[in-house]
Amino acid sequence: MSVENPVIAIPHYHTEYSNKSFTDIKGVETSNHYTASIAQLAETIPSDIDLFFTRTDHYKTDPDYWEKTKKEVERRGGEAYKDDLVLRGELEGTRFWGINGVETALEDDLKKEYIAYGLELDDSQNHICEDYDEMLELTESTELGVIPHPFMMDFDWEEGREEFIEKALDYDVELGIGYSTGYGTLNNVSNGYWFNEEDVKDLTERYDLPAIPDIDYHAYLPGKISLVDRSAIDKLEADEIPVEEMKDMRIVQEEGLKSGLRRVQDTIGAGLTFVDMMPVVGSQLSRHERFYKFLRDSSLRNFANLESDKLLENSVRLNGEKSPL
Repeated sequence: MSVENPVIAIPHYHTEYSNKSFTDIKGVETSNHYTASIAQLAETIPSDIDLFFTRTDHYKTDPDYWEKTKKEVERRGGEAYKDDLVLRGELEGTRFWGINGVETALEDDLKKEYIAYGLELDDSQNHICEDYDEMLELTESTELGVIPHPFMMDFDWEEGREEFIEKALDYDVELGIGYSTGYGTLNNVSNGYWFNEEDVKDLTERYDLPAIPDIDYHAYLPGKISLVDRSAIDKLEADEIPVEEMKDMRIVQEEGLKSGLRRVQDTIGAGLTFVDMMPVVGSQLSRHERFYKFLRDSSLRNFANLESDKLLENSVRLNGEKSPL
């Protein structure tokens, strides 16, 4: 295996534990968190490509997840090692590294969501926050904070976004703005390119903050891929969070017909993943676990036919000169 294998990143990755969080905190009977396990992803990805992922369940983390993941990898013939901050391993030639995080929210406004990366793997606290200060204090105790899908119409940060960022500048925290890659054409909405006076680029420039890829993996696995530099691996192997590399990730830019078809496919996949927001039909479909598992399994093929040499060749730095921002 070459040390030059590209490392694809899945930032903002939910597990089925988020369904429990939604039930416990929001009182929602069913939800759409049915993602492929790390063992499934490692078996699907070609062996000359490696994987970095950030587990970010809602509100609270399952400390047993990492041990269960380790055992699943070993049961499938791979190996995995659990440190304080990083799970690392290898399965069928694909190496992987995972870190812990949480997608928290305000107690009185669960639509204002925020991600803290770098929790210890055995963290089991409830991270619902009373106010912005508690969100930022959480980030002070971790490594990196990200505002995900910051322009998703009125669902998230329409009110209070700038207030939160300006308050964050007074704290000793590393902060980034989430650049959505998981919703196909609807990324334009989430990134502020439609219906808003500002967008992700405006925020990054005004506050001198990096844009950080945000796939928000729930059920359908989007084909819009980001990469992290291999310099991150030295830190992960040393049980450290690669903050600088996470702030400087790359986006794979497909062109022509293939790109257009991918956007259509990802738009449909995202729409079906969040079908519960559709009246009548959506509310019925969202009650069926098998529906989400079908989306999960059918979309895994997005990663099965990746070509390692083309990933770096067709990628650009999200915060660089040729950025898609």
